[in-house]
Amino acid sequence: MSESTNTPSVAPAPLKPRRAVGVTAFVLGLLGFVGDLVVVLIGIASLFTVTSDLLGLVSGRNTGFGDYGSVFIAVVIGVPFDTLLAVIALILGIVAVARNRGRTLGVIAIVLSALVLITRILLVVTVLTNAHH
Repeated sequence: MSESTNTPSVAPAPLKPRRAVGVTAFVLGLLGFVGDLVVVLIGIASLFTVTSDLLGLVSGRNTGFGDYGSVFIAVVIGVPFDTLLAVIALILGIVAVARNRGRTLGVIAIVLSALVLITRILLVVTVLTNAHH
């Protein structure tokens, strides 16, 4: 005789899509965006420094041209690093949205990355248009 077991089988719970891709895209996009803000603020501060130094030279006060180490670091390290973070975050954000792996965070990462990349495009256009003057 065969014994039958009438134990109810429990269906496995449906797996929620994981959000790791969206979270990673968001964190990289946020880091790129914050880094871009720092680079822009350093650029604005350096403009005020150059203006005040030049005014000092005109008025006879030789104040020198200040410390441009922060500008050098921002341009040589900050701009490429932030651009790389933005490109990676943009790619991961698109993947997160397409595969539903943290869609909301992926959309936010795409927006933040796009803002960083737009500032890079504006920077290149500004430099190229003012290089001939």
